[in-house]
Amino acid sequence: MKGTKEIKKDLVKEYYKKDECFNHECVSCGSNLREESYNGWSNYETWACNLWITNDSGSYGYWTDKADEIFKDSKAEYYKDSNGKKRLSFSKYERAFLDLADVLKDEIEESIPDIEGLASDLLWANVKAINWVEVAKSLYDDDKETDKQRLEENKESDQYKIKNQMKYSKRPQRSGL
Repeated sequence: MKGTKEIKKDLVKEYYKKDECFNHECVSCGSNLREESYNGWSNYETWACNLWITNDSGSYGYWTDKADEIFKDSKAEYYKDSNGKKRLSFSKYERAFLDLADVLKDEIEESIPDIEGLASDLLWANVKAINWVEVAKSLYDDDKETDKQRLEENKESDQYKIKNQMKYSKRPQRSGL
């Protein structure tokens, strides 16, 4: 039986199947395409992308504002397990950084000029190597003050309520006398 982490990884892979690759692990065969890491990041390309996004105050402001906007619109997602019980797929926070990863990827890829030949192949190979989820998550993790607010909002989410309901539902039932 799969644990919660394995289920979440499978759900994230399913979500990113359209790109056939998540975190440089091939969805169809499971082989690891890259084993390099750089400066605490999954690879150089991801580190460089994050550096360009966060080193310029205008760019950083744009992306943190976009992250806040996406977080406000995000909602936790659920699925039904084999017993028909409602289970958490993604918390509001996880849903937000997955959505931000999509927006980052789309906007940055759209900003790349059209070029042809070897330069195009090399450029796109490096862009495809970027771990967009890691960059998006770092934008949320960087802003500690906003993180406190997100934590409070997340406590009000369905995930928090479900955990508390499960706590209280495990109490022994009184038997009628």
